[in-house]
Amino acid sequence: MTIKDQKEITTINSPSHDIYAEKIENGDWKATFERSNFVPQKDFILTYEVKAEEMVTNFLAAKPEADKDGYFILMLSPQEVIEQQDIANRDIVFVMDTSGSMRGNKLKQTQESFNFFVEKLNDADRFAIVDFSSHVSTWENELMPVTYENRVKARSYIKKLRARGGTNIYDSIHRALDFFEPDQKRTQPIVFLTDGEASNGIRSTPRIVADFTDSNKLKVRTFTLGVGRGVNKKLLGQLAMENRGEAIYLEPRADLDKQLKGFYQSISTPLLVDLKLDFGNIEVSEIYPKELPNIYKGTQLIVTGRYKNAGESQISLTGKLNSEKKEFAINAEFLENSSQENLFVPRYWARLKSNELLKAIKSYGEKPELKNEIIRLSKKYQFATPYTSFVTVAEKQVPQVAAKPRHKTSQNTSYQSAAYANIKKQAAKSQKRVVVKKTKAKGVSLWGASGFVPFAVAIPNFRKAREQARGKACHANMRVIMGAVEMYNMDHTEMMTVVTEKELDILVQGGYLKSRITHPTNECQYGTVGDLTQGGQICCLEHGTVEKIPEGTQKMAIYSDGKGGYTSQIMTRETMPWTTRIWNEYLADTVSLVINVPLFIIGILFSLWLTYQIISIPFKIIMALFKTSEE
Repeated sequence: MTIKDQKEITTINSPSHDIYAEKIENGDWKATFERSNFVPQKDFILTYEVKAEEMVTNFLAAKPEADKDGYFILMLSPQEVIEQQDIANRDIVFVMDTSGSMRGNKLKQTQESFNFFVEKLNDADRFAIVDFSSHVSTWENELMPVTYENRVKARSYIKKLRARGGTNIYDSIHRALDFFEPDQKRTQPIVFLTDGEASNGIRSTPRIVADFTDSNKLKVRTFTLGVGRGVNKKLLGQLAMENRGEAIYLEPRADLDKQLKGFYQSISTPLLVDLKLDFGNIEVSEIYPKELPNIYKGTQLIVTGRYKNAGESQISLTGKLNSEKKEFAINAEFLENSSQENLFVPRYWARLKSNELLKAIKSYGEKPELKNEIIRLSKKYQFATPYTSFVTVAEKQVPQVAAKPRHKTSQNTSYQSAAYANIKKQAAKSQKRVVVKKTKAKGVSLWGASGFVPFAVAIPNFRKAREQARGKACHANMRVIMGAVEMYNMDHTEMMTVVTEKELDILVQGGYLKSRITHPTNECQYGTVGDLTQGGQICCLEHGTVEKIPEGTQKMAIYSDGKGGYTSQIMTRETMPWTTRIWNEYLADTVSLVINVPLFIIGILFSLWLTYQIISIPFKIIMALFKTSEE
């Protein structure tokens, strides 16, 4: 491939594949990757570094359908060669969670990261540090200038922080706002990190967000960092979205500090803030991102949207740099018709819109209109989302596969819809009676017998491994079934909300499953818990569900009884007979210990005695021979 850029390309690299790159005429580069008998296992990624002394812009437009709105992409790449006067001065406040849940490696890595934040401050910045658990503390009571002495003192303060107490989010973020005063010469961000939910002070998410947003009169940009799986994503997402920031969620793995440093590196050097775009005589709509971020060194800002009227226009980009207004003129041509030009632009616009909707869902909860719009965009513009997936299907029948190719014909669709409607009707009737799932009583194992034959202890492990393997196979089946249901629902207006053994035939008939599911055990029988279009799950009568059933989900599973009828099973602990519950929870383990501990001790003593007898046989033979020779 040949790589061209308005900026000077300095290096080219591929982190995924072994390439050869060379510089050719006009400053362009050529990269080559060649293999024979090669099956790709991952995406091909190519990166290149550039160098420029001023901002560079690119504009692309596409209008595949002449009678509908077009699409555009505007790319803004800041300069790499900068001096101190090119950097926007900041007042920045770092807010760090030091509650008890941060104890251990998580706190240590966070401290290292915050030390990195302090080290990377620009010389003209001012900064403050807020730490919180049940109560809120600060390093200093005012914004401090960046000096060598203040960096040393700040790092010493961060090093002494200890994890203890609860999580007082409300007071901590309001304390951070207290540091800011109106200052037109500086950009003002908050970097807020937590690993949990509010447990002290005001804990209501709507109240925390509303009060903070109302108090944020200066429109301080709020970057929220959530660490781990217990974080309140709705709270962090809403705080960021309503206060011109960004919410980032990090896994507390060994490279947590690397993730945090990577985030801060991307916002450490602002070059232009408070951006605005004026498209002149062109009528535009649905622009993403809705809130334009600042432009930072080493990043690229991409803005995409739709336009009605075509023609040439001069886009005006304005921003601020230390109270000085900066303006850039961008020449753009909004194409009248481009049936074969820049066809990736509509898909890119659709993906960014989908990402914005997904952020809204993560922050404010799933709403049908948002979910449906994401699915519509995904199907129309052909990209995968958490609600959709795509598979490639051969145009012709593959000989070695027995399943029919996935084609939608009127006859096939009619059969599936009619069959599914019949299943729903029967399932609805079946809910009038309930068949309770029977919970088996625990058996008493004789593991103590392993004392007599030591290698026998491996037998229960073999059985356990076999059961685990069957459980994994069953969960794999459930994932395959769920994927097939998702594909079915994408192709039909009458969606599958439940799955029974009978419906598996419909999925096979339509080519959504290659063949009938093979059950790992005779007890396996597949059904559903909840509505599959509303977060429900495939479940097995023997192995349950792949993921834990969320609170509030209707714990009702519909199963085929194998005779064309349908029964309902309630999957709750209360359905266990009281005698079985007492045995399983209190008596089974005690009885097992009473029987097996003495048995194991006797077995060990017997094994030692037997071992002694076997080892002593050669000595007894030698003694007998000596005795015979003496006689």
